[in-house]
Amino acid sequence: MRPPAKFARAEKLFQTIRAGKKVDLHAGERSLLSAVPLRLRLLMLLFFPILGLLYFSANSVWEKSQTLNELRAMQEITDMAVKSSAVIHEAQKERGMSAGFLASGGAKFGAELPQQRKETDKRIVEIARIESGRWIKAVCSPGSSRCWRRRRKS
Repeated sequence: MRPPAKFARAEKLFQTIRAGKKVDLHAGERSLLSAVPLRLRLLMLLFFPILGLLYFSANSVWEKSQTLNELRAMQEITDMAVKSSAVIHEAQKERGMSAGFLASGGAKFGAELPQQRKETDKRIVEIARIESGRWIKAVCSPGSSRCWRRRRKS
């Protein structure tokens, strides 16, 4: 008795296995990707790694640009701190000379005091010159209520 036609393939596979031969269960079947050209399959294989590489590269560039902007702001603040320190130093020297001049009844520091006043005024003019070429922009750290004022070139 012969098996029905729908079992013919299964019977053939069974006989092949009984004979000790290797069996390819998918012989004659075509997969979905077998119809796609090899070049397109390779492109599909590389698409997601390249997409990830582009994402992480762009993220790195953005972070570095943010760091650069923060460093520029820090440089402006540092420059202003150095100039302010010079003004404070000269003003302290002038204050000391003025106190000495008044305490001595005008006998001491009479010649040095006008020169020191010019030096203090010179330092004040330096800061004014730096500040006159810029306008104020508030810079706040994200997520914080702490703000400081930064001068920006116009």
